Amino acid sequence: SINPLPSAISRVSFSGDYGAIATQDRFIYIINSQGKIISHFPSNSRWIDSLSLSGNLLTATDNDLTLWDKRGDTQANLTDDYPFSASLVTPDSQSLWTGNRQGMVKKWNLQTNHPKLQETLAAHPNQRIIYLAITPDQKLLATTSEQGEINLYDLQTLTPIYSLEKSSSPVNGLTFSPDSQQLAIVFGDGTIKLINIAQKLPI
Repeated sequence: SINPLPSAISRVSFSGDYGAIATQDRFIYIINSQGKIISHFPSNSRWIDSLSLSGNLLTATDNDLTLWDKRGDTQANLTDDYPFSASLVTPDSQSLWTGNRQGMVKKWNLQTNHPKLQETLAAHPNQRIIYLAITPDQKLLATTSEQGEINLYDLQTLTPIYSLEKSSSPVNGLTFSPDSQQLAIVFGDGTIKLINIAQKLPI
């Protein structure tokens, strides 16, 4: 456990032995596996739509996107044609994936001095992207929109694999299992659904 923070928690993300916590007073805290705060810094954001920690890199979106290292040093700032609404860094820290408020998903190369756009995917046209997830083996990408659509894609080709039926309850989060075989979906009514990736069936 960690000591109480001075403001309510709005977003969390974990990677290996570290976690990132965003609070409603727009600060970001980096903690280790013992719950000790190792760094904290202001996000300089009006709000935080998404937070993603992977390796040494952390991203947050609030229409624009900021990329930091775990010490809080800014590595890059990004803007797009439409406001960002979701983001994540791949497990190998080589690529950044973003979603925007027009349903576009984009891949950015992080191996250059400044993130360089590589791919664009029309995942949920005219809908806000709210969550992105990538399997630990970096083979699949999952996207979800504000209207509850959830799509899975081949990460290398961006070919659609299948879409899940909409739920009457909004999606509050999604993540893949460590073995990349299951997708967990959290809904606003408190239910969690596990999907077997290979069989495309609920567990």
